[in-house]
Amino acid sequence: ATVFGESYMNTTRWDYWNADGSAKPGTAEAKAAFEAAVAVSHDHPGANHLYIHLMEMSNQPELAMPAAQKLEATV
Repeated sequence: ATVFGESYMNTTRWDYWNADGSAKPGTAEAKAAFEAAVAVSHDHPGANHLYIHLMEMSNQPELAMPAAQKLEATV
């Protein structure tokens, strides 16, 4: 799941969200992939790291706070 999400991110180059805050095509799927990976392995450093980057430009960056806190505790 993490590799899937990262692959999407690598092809869109920081262009995941529309100006109105809605997800561009593929963003919702990448978000779901990272969330699925973290659901299986809460401390997965790759999934948490990439989820932070996916969400930081969204209109809800606070959704990535738990991922940041997990990284702080594990890395």
